[in-house]
Amino acid sequence: MDGKRVCQALRCIIAKINMSNLNIKNQFAFFVCCLFLITSCQYHKKIEQLEVDAIYWHEKQKYSAAIIIDNQIILKNITYGCGWNNPVKIYHDVPQNKKSWYKCEWLYNKSMGRKNTQCEIHIHGLNSIKTAGWDHGKFGSGLTIRID
Repeated sequence: MDGKRVCQALRCIIAKINMSNLNIKNQFAFFVCCLFLITSCQYHKKIEQLEVDAIYWHEKQKYSAAIIIDNQIILKNITYGCGWNNPVKIYHDVPQNKKSWYKCEWLYNKSMGRKNTQCEIHIHGLNSIKTAGWDHGKFGSGLTIRID
């Protein structure tokens, strides 16, 4: 069930409860819970766009980036929430004198996290993407290897 349907269901429940049967403490607790649940149903659009020094492909739709800032290498998982329903789009359109970059957009809420993540990665060419490892715990781990 998506967030919009949950919110609609909560509003129906709130409208049907007979508040006169609850004592004042229970009414207050009920309103606090309803307020929390209703406000947690709201999603906010987030956009992240950064230039990167390296792109790593782990598996399927999982990519990460290395960004160098003040001689410090920062590794970021850039495709969290992407999957088969919303695949990562990769464009090879960056001029050689510019850095590769990525842009991700998603809907976010504190209670439910990310949803509908859309990512695009812009690179110089296929050699810009480096292969990397993956780990599924007790189900195995390994390295993605480019075969061509």
